[in-house]
Amino acid sequence: MPSLDFTLEQQRILDCTSENIIVSACAGSGKSSTLVEKAKREILLSRPWKKLAVLTFTNKSKDDLISKVNHPSIIITTFHGFIFENVFPFDPYFCNEVRESFQKRANTYIEWLDAFKNNKIIMGSSGKNDFVLQHALFLLNKINLKKFLKSKFHAVFIDEAQDNNIQQYSIVEFLINCKIKILMVGDPNQTLYGFRGACSETFKKYKDDSRFDSFILSENFRCHNIINEIAISYSFPDKNYCENGKGYIVTNLSKLDEIVEKLQYESIAFLKKTNYDLHDYDGKFSILKELSFSRDVNSGVQEIAICLLKLKFKKKYFFYNVMEDLQVDIDRYKQKEIDKLKDDLNTFIKTESFDLLYIFLDMINFVELSSQVYESYCALSKLEETKNFFRDTRRHVTMTIHSSKGLEFDNIIIRKDDLYHNGVLQKNNFYVSMTRARNRVLVIL
Repeated sequence: MPSLDFTLEQQRILDCTSENIIVSACAGSGKSSTLVEKAKREILLSRPWKKLAVLTFTNKSKDDLISKVNHPSIIITTFHGFIFENVFPFDPYFCNEVRESFQKRANTYIEWLDAFKNNKIIMGSSGKNDFVLQHALFLLNKINLKKFLKSKFHAVFIDEAQDNNIQQYSIVEFLINCKIKILMVGDPNQTLYGFRGACSETFKKYKDDSRFDSFILSENFRCHNIINEIAISYSFPDKNYCENGKGYIVTNLSKLDEIVEKLQYESIAFLKKTNYDLHDYDGKFSILKELSFSRDVNSGVQEIAICLLKLKFKKKYFFYNVMEDLQVDIDRYKQKEIDKLKDDLNTFIKTESFDLLYIFLDMINFVELSSQVYESYCALSKLEETKNFFRDTRRHVTMTIHSSKGLEFDNIIIRKDDLYHNGVLQKNNFYVSMTRARNRVLVIL
């Protein structure tokens, strides 16, 4: 669909002048192009010194939107990036409070690691609290930021809003009370983060909120009709389709390697439920390397950690490279303790526990949080090495279902078992997996 060839549904959103808008957008419905065009039009209505912020859920979607928008008055960031730039600079004691908080919780490394494993750090007693957002809400209630935010922002757009948690919705309410325009876009069928407090039901309630005008983007331009129908039905077809047919689902794959070879010039994503090492199916998937690091939900940790490393070293390091160099830069730990940190970090990276990075960096005295943090991250993200790290342009990739959100490929391959939990089909995982594919979905029984 050409970028300026909008459907009637999209045009209604673009023409709407209401203060607050909520959009339910199915997979492949042109959500991003609508969001970008709406942002470009909306900023023209604001005063010249004001900004429009678009808050995204992952670094990948942030990078994609930045490349599409390219407007000095439109800020593309994550929810946590927004907080670090616009709330935390008003709290000069935040860095000390963070350090003291962790020291109180863990007097020794072992005690701290046990606390982390038991979800006592970063997460609250409910297991679903976010330290950054929790502290932001505390500051918003203690410091009068309404005038500042109102004077700076004309509007705030929120992508993937179905995955917002209660704290994020509380911040949305604060922005509404600041008389800042709000646009939220989401799809309850793609809610995957219930484990971290995502509240798709709250998103649905906003559709009936009198303060919001509600719209629907219902047409899927990405997927073949058969794939779309199966995704919506949440069930596998009762017969096998020809693997050579465009848009067909294949449920019996006795010769997976032959099929993959036929599709070698098309983009292929092998999706899986967790980030465990990829099983080598007859040796044919050894070419599919895991590069899901930058696409996982990070609760702001990646932004924070990269900024801190940039500030500390003034070099273009990545996390594990820095851990390799710890012995020449840290005097807090003995060598064996440094080796222990490196081993633990390597283990947790494989299990996608990126919250651990923030704690590690704090413990080894890298925490230098200030108003420079987000600015430094933006500067670092422009480095070519970082761009290459966060943008995977290869045709053949493997990633988790969660990491694939917002992406699209010619073909998707997934094991049937990865769509189930305790024998029950995970409907949202099923829907997201199916709707990543333009042409074919190959399901391994």
